[in-house]
Amino acid sequence: MLSSVLSMWPQLFNFDTVEFLAVSRELSQNEDVQLYKESVVVVRAGDSKGTGFYFSEDGYIMTNHHVIEDAPEILVVFDGGESHLAEVVSSDPDIDISVLRINPEDTERPALEFTDTWEPDMPVYIIGNPLFFNYIANKGEVIGLRPDHGQGAPMLMLDAPIYKGNSGSPVINHEGEVVAVVYATTRIEHGGSRQRVGLAVPTEYFAEYVEGQ
Repeated sequence: MLSSVLSMWPQLFNFDTVEFLAVSRELSQNEDVQLYKESVVVVRAGDSKGTGFYFSEDGYIMTNHHVIEDAPEILVVFDGGESHLAEVVSSDPDIDISVLRINPEDTERPALEFTDTWEPDMPVYIIGNPLFFNYIANKGEVIGLRPDHGQGAPMLMLDAPIYKGNSGSPVINHEGEVVAVVYATTRIEHGGSRQRVGLAVPTEYFAEYVEGQ
């Protein structure tokens, strides 16, 4: 037990962690960000923990395919502890997107809306469950598209603090609309140095899974 705790210590207490927790506390005072957090869930699927978000009042939740892949049971938990068993409605490993559904009669959470409009340097919020923390709000900027990622289509790059557990996090513009869904990180040359950036699936790639939901 002690060795397990000690192995977690560098991730729990380092400069980056302290910084993103401080930013999250500040952003959580924003009424709009508080509202967006009401739509975000922790997705637990077997040993996997990720993020998802409520996007339809008919009970639909979006996350990543790799978060729920092969899981015998999927549990989603809203901020405050409200939990639901979810079923997979559709899942696309090629773009790493999955749509789940819960009973809409069991919740009254607000649904986030989508837009396919973005531009470089656009400020965004990312809300998710990084590392050992949940419902963390952070901010960043859109860098642009990365064409050589191996997914078959250019994905969106983000200058933002993205960590394990953020998979499935909504990328939200300042109008409260989701422009992309986080699925990974990578390192690129940017601003004269090699830095870690987030990768996200633009909404236009999964429009077929959203229409009619």
